[in-house]
Amino acid sequence: MLFMLPDAIVVLGVEIVTCEVRDDRQRANRQMMILALVVALILCAVLFGLALTEARGVARA
Repeated sequence: MLFMLPDAIVVLGVEIVTCEVRDDRQRANRQMMILALVVALILCAVLFGLALTEARGVARA
């Protein structure tokens, strides 16, 4: 699942850009996709940051 996060970020970004908004329901759907993109970016940054920090700590020992 960890390696799927960057792909999910790319797919969400493309989906947001290509999504046509015609009414309020579609606008709300697009806003939810933007929120999911932000959450995925934060989660990906935290998880990869932790993985790199732990890997560096193991290399020192």
